[in-house]
Amino acid sequence: MNADLQAQLDRIADRLGISRGMTPGATAPRPPVRPLATPTGRSIEILIPGQEIETPHGPCFVREVVYPGSTLRSRYALAACLGQPLDTLAALYPEANLDNFDFARAAFLDTETSGLGGGAGTYAFMIGVGVFEPSSGPPVSQEEASAPAPPAFKVRQFFMRSEREERAVLHALAGVLDAATGLVSFNGRAFDLPLLTNRFIMHRQTPRLTTAPHLDLLHPARRVWRQRLPSCALSSLETQILGLRRDQADVPGWLIPSLYFQYLQTGDAQDLVGVFYHNLEDILSMVTLAATLTRLLADPWAGETIHALDMAALGYTYDQAGRPAEAERAYRDALSHPLPDDVRLQTYSRLGQLLKRLQRLSEAAETWQDWITHVTRSANVKDLEPYVELAKYHEWHANDCTAALMWTRWGEHEVEAWPRSPARREALAGLQHRHERLQRKLQGKEGA
Repeated sequence: MNADLQAQLDRIADRLGISRGMTPGATAPRPPVRPLATPTGRSIEILIPGQEIETPHGPCFVREVVYPGSTLRSRYALAACLGQPLDTLAALYPEANLDNFDFARAAFLDTETSGLGGGAGTYAFMIGVGVFEPSSGPPVSQEEASAPAPPAFKVRQFFMRSEREERAVLHALAGVLDAATGLVSFNGRAFDLPLLTNRFIMHRQTPRLTTAPHLDLLHPARRVWRQRLPSCALSSLETQILGLRRDQADVPGWLIPSLYFQYLQTGDAQDLVGVFYHNLEDILSMVTLAATLTRLLADPWAGETIHALDMAALGYTYDQAGRPAEAERAYRDALSHPLPDDVRLQTYSRLGQLLKRLQRLSEAAETWQDWITHVTRSANVKDLEPYVELAKYHEWHANDCTAALMWTRWGEHEVEAWPRSPARREALAGLQHRHERLQRKLQGKEGA
């Protein structure tokens, strides 16, 4: 983080009497009540380009920002997610009801709240919603005149200037959500949507989109990138996957509740400029992340080279989604590149089991032999798998009990090097039982 920005954040935190090491999920402490004083030129209406709108429940403040669908962000235009297939995600997350999901009619939702832990006392003081809308205005080039412009992306940020405006904010929000047929969020299934549902109910309004198709980008992002990244937070994905950098206007999420409570006490909106920016960037990044994920899952071999760790994770993702051809290709692709031993072991295991399920047993046997050859052996119970599988294959499918006994003995040799433990005793007992049975089979054949 830029040193000047860090110093600015430290000064704000000192003024609010908080520290960066607040307990995760804790609600920011409310500052002591002081007489309301709105410094000239520092009210929300002056600092943020927006408008006050009237609702049956009073006024609230709304900021609108519109981007052409062709706006480039990271590698893709904002409209790049439109029309992308979601069959893999639909198979992975049947509870999300994504079979008929349409990005063009979805609401990209993100909230800024009075606390990070949820609960009855937590509310959303800012609710950002982005939607695609038909572009307006004449084409600016001959090329655009011959082809329809992609839909524009409009973001509305509903803001509570005081706690009395919550009912008005929810009413205004409902008008936007009612036009949507689905939701896109980042951790919204666990946090944003339940929070808003509770607030709608508390204000005797009908909750919106509670059963609508809901693509929560956090879960597929974890599937694909958690083996490589220490964190799959949206900020981490922005920098590590999307290649985006926020400017100095941003503020960290842990500080946002305190900034809002400070605003409620003073009326000074200066520090909230960064909160509006933070919320807007979260929504735009969700659009870009949606395009990145859907295009990657549709065909990871169509674009730039994929990191081997990500390819291994994609193999398992396809495997779980019932796409064996893509799973096999991804597993083999990953194994053709350097991998950490634990990931290589896991990938060989998954590929071998996939081929076994497909009844391609000779290829599965080759995979188990490659596993033994190319993975550094360690004191790990899972290392026993290729020896047992090869023994089974040669005994029951290749009808070669001599080879089956050889693999069993090799497995025994490996297990004997393990530290003494219940797992070691159990593994040895199983191998010795197999060893004795194979010997009896061989002796029977010799006696015959």
